[in-house]
Amino acid sequence: MTVRKLIAKLTAGGGLGLLLLIAGHLVCRSTGDVPLNANPTAGTNIAQTTTQSNAPAPLPFTVQRDRIYNGGVSAVTNHEPLLADVYVPETDPANNQLRPAVIVIHGGSWQRGDRGRMVAAATALAERGYVAVNIEYRLAPRYQYPAPLEDCRAAVRWVRENAREWRVDPARIGAFGYSAGGHLALLLATTHAGPGDVTGIQAVVAGAAPADLSAFIENRPMKLLLGAGRDDAPELYRMASPITHISPDDPPTFLYHGRDDWIVPVDQSRRMAHALRQNGVVVQIYESEQGHLTAAVRNAAELSRAVDFLDQHL
Repeated sequence: MTVRKLIAKLTAGGGLGLLLLIAGHLVCRSTGDVPLNANPTAGTNIAQTTTQSNAPAPLPFTVQRDRIYNGGVSAVTNHEPLLADVYVPETDPANNQLRPAVIVIHGGSWQRGDRGRMVAAATALAERGYVAVNIEYRLAPRYQYPAPLEDCRAAVRWVRENAREWRVDPARIGAFGYSAGGHLALLLATTHAGPGDVTGIQAVVAGAAPADLSAFIENRPMKLLLGAGRDDAPELYRMASPITHISPDDPPTFLYHGRDDWIVPVDQSRRMAHALRQNGVVVQIYESEQGHLTAAVRNAAELSRAVDFLDQHL
C-alpha cells in the first residue's frame, strides 16, 4: 500500500489522528539477524489466503459481564479490581463433557483499549464451544511491565480455580491476543514454568504481535510500558520479548499478520514462527493482504482460521 493510499484510507475512516499518532510516536525498523526482506518462512507452515474453514453451526451463548478475576492474587495489589466478561456456550445439558477455555486479550499499545475491542474474537470462540474469558489488564504508563503479564497469568489461574462453574477442562486453556494483547499471549505461552504451572496454557493465537521488542527503536508505547528506551535498557527489552523465551515445550502457536502492517512489521511474526519451528514447536502463520487495524480481530476469515487451529490443539 502506498503512503498516498494509506492516508486516503485513514482519512476516509476518520483515522487521520491515528495516522499522526503513528507518525509522531511509533517509528520502527528491524534490527538483528533477519532483515525485513529476508525469507523467514523456511520450515514454517504458511496458510494461504485460499484456505477454507469447515466451521460448524454457531452455538448460542450467554455472557457473564464484569466478573472480578484478580481477587486474592498476591501479585496484583493496590489498584482497582480487574474485570472480565465470560462468554459461556449453551450446550446440551445431557452432554457432561468438559470444554476448553480461552483467555482473550485486547490490544492498544499496552496503554489503552478495553474488552470491547475483542468482542468479535470472544463471540467467535463461544460460538465454537469455547468458554471465552475476555479480560482487561493494567495499562501503561501508570503500570509498567510485568504488571500486564501478571494480570494475564492471574486470569489463567482464576479460570482454573473456577473451572467447575463453567465446566472447563483445566488441562485445556488457551490464549488469544491481538497486537499488544498478542504480545502478552505469546509471553504467557513462552514464559511458563513447565508441567504443573497453574498459569500455563496449552495453545496460543497471536495476531500482529510484537515478538521482539529489541527490533523497535524510538518507540513511545514501549517506553511507557518498560519505563525506558531500548538503548537505555537493552536487557529489559530482551526479557520482555517472547522470542527470547522460546523452548521446545512451548504450546502450539497460531500467528496471523497483515503484510501491509505499518505499526508492527510482518517480519515480527515471521521471525517468531521461524524460531518456534527451529525449536520443534507446532506453529502455523497466516498472512493476509491487509494492514494493522484493518486486519485486527474483525476479519472473519482470520478468526475462523485461528479457531480452526485451536480446534486441532485444544
